[in-house]
Formats: sequence, C-alpha cells, structure tokens
Amino acid sequence: MLEALETGIGLEVVQWFQTLHNPLFDALALFLHNANDGLFYVVVIGAIYWMFNKKLGIRMLFALIIIGLITLAFKDLFGRPRPYQIPNSGIIPLVTETTFGIPSGHASMALVIWGYVALWLKDRIVTIVIVTYVILMGLSRMYLGVHFPQDVLAGWLLGGIVLWLYATQVERVVSWWHEQSLAVQIGLPVGIGLISTLFFLGSIDGLTMIGLLIGVGIAVTIETRYVNFTYKDQWIRRGAQFILGLVIALVILEGLDIVFDMVAPTTYAYVENEEAVTALQAQVTTELDTPTAICLAGDEAGLEDLVTTACVEQVTPLGAGLRVLRYGLLAIFAVSLIPLLSIRVNLMERIDPLDISNTTS
Repeated sequence: MLEALETGIGLEVVQWFQTLHNPLFDALALFLHNANDGLFYVVVIGAIYWMFNKKLGIRMLFALIIIGLITLAFKDLFGRPRPYQIPNSGIIPLVTETTFGIPSGHASMALVIWGYVALWLKDRIVTIVIVTYVILMGLSRMYLGVHFPQDVLAGWLLGGIVLWLYATQVERVVSWWHEQSLAVQIGLPVGIGLISTLFFLGSIDGLTMIGLLIGVGIAVTIETRYVNFTYKDQWIRRGAQFILGLVIALVILEGLDIVFDMVAPTTYAYVENEEAVTALQAQVTTELDTPTAICLAGDEAGLEDLVTTACVEQVTPLGAGLRVLRYGLLAIFAVSLIPLLSIRVNLMERIDPLDISNTTS
C-alpha cells in the first residue's frame, strides 16, 4: 500500500506542491525546517527553562526526547524512502535528510512539543497560533520535497497519541518519581538509555536523544535535590542568565565535539546514490580517493547539501559512546550546573527546601 502511494497519489501531491515554489514560500518552509533543529530547541527551551518556567522547560525537553526516539524507531521499522528518492519522480528537494521517510519527525515533534505548551498555557490565542504552526509544519515537509502526505499524516497521528499519553500520565509519573530513592532516580534514566543504545547504535539522531535522556534524567535529580533554583524578579538578571546559559551550553557542545573528534575521528561511507556520489567527487580534488577524505573535503568546501546526499557518517562503538556522553554532559550542565553557577553569581536564587511548589518536576 505504501509503495502504491509513493508512486501514485502520494507522489502526485508532492509534485503539485513543487509547482508552488516562490521565494516567500521557500523562506517560510526553510524557517520551519530549521525550527526543528537542535540549536533552535537549545535556544527556545533554554529560554523557557532559564528565564520563565523551569517546570515547563523540563516537560518540553522530555517530550522532545520521547517523541524523538519513538519517531526514529518507527522510521527504522517502516524503512520507507522520501519523495526525491523515487526514481524519475522529478522531485527537487530544498533540503536533504538522512533518515527514512514515514513518519514525519517534524510533524510529530511539532505536535507533541508545542501541543503540550498549548495544553499547559490554556490560552485560546496561543492554541490557535500553535495549531496553525503544526499544520504549516506538515505542509512545508511536502513543499520541501522530503515527505509524502502519508508521512505527514502518520507523524500527526503518532504525535497525537504520544501527546495524549504524555499529557495524561506525566503528573502520575512525576509523583512516582519523587517517591523513589536517589539510586533509582539516577539509575533509571541511565539504564533505559544504555539499553536503548543497543537499538540506535547506528543512528546519530538516536544517540543524541539517548544522551539527552540520560543527562536530563541525572540533571533533574541533581537540580531538585541540591540546587532547587528560582528566578530573580529583575528581567535584566533573567536576560543575563539566558545569555550566560546559552554561551556555556554552546561552548560545551562545540568544545566536546572538537575534543571527541580527535579521539574518534569521523569517518564516512557513500550512500547508494551513484549520481550524488559522482557529483560530489566532481567538486573536490581527484587526488582524494577514500569516502571519508572526499566527504570531509566537500564539507570544508561548503558543499553540505552534496555531502548530506552522497555521504553517511559511520558510527563506531567508541563514537557512539562519545556522542551519548557529549549530549549527556550538555544536559547535566544546562539543567543543573548552570543554574548552580547562576546562584553563585546572584542571577538566580535558591528556593527554601520546604517550598517545593516550584521544583523542576
């Protein structure tokens, strides 16, 4: 059935969207594409957590991790292509993706993360804006040529189910978590993360989510038990807190990337797309003869789109472990250690241990 849609009406819908291309729509679609990028969520969720409402920030972060892992698992389960990968489809993608097609991760993640914000705020205008955003996100995936309509619908369906379960069960889970010992609170996310690594060993995105899962799980425990921060009334302090947190988070993220790449250098293999590989090879020096050398040279030459289309990063066990560690450390710093530092420099303050109304979880 999926194959029939991919060469029939599903493909025709994407082809129709391709006829609508214009600079304004291109810019909007690319913005929505980048709005599901990791850096975007670091900025947005970081702003909410460090400046406004730490409980909502953590809930959004866990929602991101949960729907991210579930979506990746379903992508691998179905293993379906994207529109531009269909032979003679005529689809020209505006962006390139390295994962399978169905379900759309952009559609499912937008619905879960921002749908939860709408349920949290319970504001009519905010809800209308978020519903519009989620719809535009789904339509943009077809406009960009990277998803079929069935991919988007499946993403919305999966996201709706996860959002309902998350919204109805999160308070129960949090109450149970508060009753557990320190060993359980630390051991549970670590154990779940390590087991999940076995299923996502070759997935860059999956390993990123697992690192976040372990790191956030540990960091929430540290913050709740030993930091327990609240905000200063002055908005200038909150703004300074956001800038401090963002700078430290980005330094950790990029710094660890440089250090870990020296320990386990990135290696590449070619994808099964002879046309893309040939196009990349034609753009770099012929003296290079290995996929890793050519892919790295293409990246350094600013040929990111060609590299993404022709190359796939090979994940070694050491590389997988370091990626999990990188994002785990990022989460620990962002959620617990940066607030602790902020208390020390008087940008935040500690809540009385007897007042648990504003705790992270």
